[in-house]
Amino acid sequence: MIPTINFLVDNIGASQMAYYLVEKSNAISEAGDARIIVFYDQLHRPCRKLLLPAMMMIEAWAQPGVSIATSISTAARLLSFPGPQQKMFYVWDMSWLRNPKRVGPFTELFRNPELTLIARCPDHAAVLTNNFNVKVPYVFDNFNSESLLRAIEDDKETRKQRVVV
Repeated sequence: MIPTINFLVDNIGASQMAYYLVEKSNAISEAGDARIIVFYDQLHRPCRKLLLPAMMMIEAWAQPGVSIATSISTAARLLSFPGPQQKMFYVWDMSWLRNPKRVGPFTELFRNPELTLIARCPDHAAVLTNNFNVKVPYVFDNFNSESLLRAIEDDKETRKQRVVV
């Protein structure tokens, strides 16, 4: 069965994150490896041509499948959504480091057992581990298609084992 992957983003306007997200999502969608939907919080002109659906964030709350947040705000919203069977947080930007005094409020978010963390690089994974004492099970750059699909499948199996045990 083809998985449904929902990306939760602040916007799909001109940014490096949006560029790679659209590029890799279009490729996955065209290959038929997954059904991808992008949910955005703010309407912006897409940085690249979308070959997949894009909808307002409000539509994502009951969307089944795997939902992947890409920012602190989308991760916080994802935790309140009842629909997704898997909830992941691709920690793209370490914006919380710009104001170290504000790290405390994010501890609950990063430590939430419902969220599986994905880091962009080993350095980001180390920062998350050191600051929040969490394990970052997946590390890959720029929404790498193969790594993303493998992480989703692996996380699905891990969640099944947690339920059985």
